[in-house]
Amino acid sequence: VATEMPVNEYLLDVATKDDPSAYDLITSWSHGQNGHFGKAPVPGLSLISGGRALMRSLPKGSLGAGLNACNIYKNGLSAARGVLCPTICILASDDKMVPLRKGKEVGTLIPDSSTHIINECGHMIMLEKSDECLEALKSHFKNIKF
Repeated sequence: VATEMPVNEYLLDVATKDDPSAYDLITSWSHGQNGHFGKAPVPGLSLISGGRALMRSLPKGSLGAGLNACNIYKNGLSAARGVLCPTICILASDDKMVPLRKGKEVGTLIPDSSTHIINECGHMIMLEKSDECLEALKSHFKNIKF
């Protein structure tokens, strides 16, 4: 999560045209070294190939529309301040889509929030480091006082 989510102009253009090269760009930018070098949590799973296959199944026009919505989004500051429940911000050290400093910035705006940073991981946290992500979530929920 970030206060704003600008999208690379070239990516936005090719995604809007439903050009399949958008899938390559997103899967490349979304994964850290683990995804690029075959270090998936499940042996034999290719994170990048799986991501491309998943995006090929999207309805026509949806990727461009989604990225355009991200690109014009400007309400992150207000939205973060309005979160009223205990929150954990799980961030990745090598995220190119939402740089670590931007994620930390949002975390400081959310009352009653904590931050967990997953190292050697890109934007696809739940795929690249699923076990660590799950443990961070479990710990967060276990420590919430109702």
